[in-house]
Amino acid sequence: MQFFYRRTYTKPYGCGFASYTMLINMEGGMAACLLSTRPVPMSLYGKTKMSKVVVYGNIMEEDPYKIWTNKKCLDFRRIIHERRLPDSCQGCPCGELGIT
Repeated sequence: MQFFYRRTYTKPYGCGFASYTMLINMEGGMAACLLSTRPVPMSLYGKTKMSKVVVYGNIMEEDPYKIWTNKKCLDFRRIIHERRLPDSCQGCPCGELGIT
């Protein structure tokens, strides 16, 4: 049996999922995570905000490896690995509370 609970305070902890996942939407757009493919309401501690759409490129038009290694993608993952949250992730429960 395992008991698991989240912290009771918010400290940018980073999101492991977004640091190693290449998410492709229905149109071929490559995004950092599921919550960045379209506006999604996110609530944490009584505050709700909409996620920002962040798509780095389209695999129908460009090599997926080139998209994955472009400056914007690399900068996003670098910030996540430093346990900071990019602007697009501010307020996301996964990033704020930490998920890997």
